[in-house]
Amino acid sequence: MKFLLISINNCGMPFNVYPLGTSIVANILDHNGYNVKQLDLLVEKFSYKNLQFEIESFKPDIVGISIRNIYIDTIPMCKKIVNICHKNKISVFLGGSGFYHAHLKIMESTGADFGLLGPAESNLLDFVHDFQKNKLEKHTVIKPKQYHTIAGPLYEENILKYYSKTPLSIGINTKRGCRHNCFYCSYNDLEAHQIKYRDVNSVINDIKMLKYQYNISCFFFADGVFNDTFEYEKILYELKKEKLNISWSAFLRPDNISAKNLSLMKETGLYFPFLGIDGTTDTTLKSAKKGFVWSDVEKIDKLFLDYKIKDSYASFMFGCPLESKNTVIEGINNIKKLHFKLFDIFIYSSYLLYFNEQINTDEICDNVDRNWIENKLNEAFGHMGCIKNENI
Repeated sequence: MKFLLISINNCGMPFNVYPLGTSIVANILDHNGYNVKQLDLLVEKFSYKNLQFEIESFKPDIVGISIRNIYIDTIPMCKKIVNICHKNKISVFLGGSGFYHAHLKIMESTGADFGLLGPAESNLLDFVHDFQKNKLEKHTVIKPKQYHTIAGPLYEENILKYYSKTPLSIGINTKRGCRHNCFYCSYNDLEAHQIKYRDVNSVINDIKMLKYQYNISCFFFADGVFNDTFEYEKILYELKKEKLNISWSAFLRPDNISAKNLSLMKETGLYFPFLGIDGTTDTTLKSAKKGFVWSDVEKIDKLFLDYKIKDSYASFMFGCPLESKNTVIEGINNIKKLHFKLFDIFIYSSYLLYFNEQINTDEICDNVDRNWIENKLNEAFGHMGCIKNENI
């Protein structure tokens, strides 16, 4: 049985990234003896002629579309691919994190045949078996099931070449799941609070393969948060032992990093860490359910200075629950004292409700006028979005 797996992600903020989820699906199928081809429409410059050519030459039995992010053009793009496949009498299944959060709307709007919710390890093979036996009704959405192990990616050479031109675009997964409960975040809906870890040797082997086979030595650990537990130390100690001479980054929390940890991170190639801080005061951090306090932010800021981590990125979100005019002013003053190289400053937006079927409307902040917040941020920083810190 032949599978054509298509990534349609065109999110370029902060940069385009290798379609890791598609490659994990490919690896599961390949490992179980199926013939798999991966296609990234961004690499193909969204050429539907190229897509038609791949369908005609590869002749897949079924096409899978990975929807990682939701934008205004996502559903029309997906619908067009579904129509092309149906004209060629090929069934289509959808999956991915973006699909999970808007699956009802996407299934209805695109006419796709099947949808898979949650991690591929939980339901992909059962879906394939049922599809082969013609057991499934059209437009079925399949819920996730219990699963015990997670897969790594099956990297595709041409797609790797495209993304390797941009530092940190090549992702490596070390685990799945998150123990935290940030109010806006989807990871616990997708993966539950229980964390499942990949075998450390498997992670290191991926890094070695990418470095020695494809000459790629800059990576991003593409977990929800790399350091949400201290298990990440095992990866770092193996990197230190292997002496691979690489650069890596990850999404980090400001807690769970000691001076010893940071020294090990730097020794193994830490480059441009991404800190997801979000709230800007103790009040908004607590209301956002971040699980740390502002003094943790000040502590990691000082550690970065002490260990000369000159390049770093931190994201801040105004408009959290319990935001007030006082916390906005306090948050602006807190940010101005920090030394991260780049800040990403934005306002939590209820426009996500249009697509995201999981957001709790009770958690949308309506205490402070959005325009007032925006004016204050523009006064303080010149604009919102990515801001270079003049404090360093």
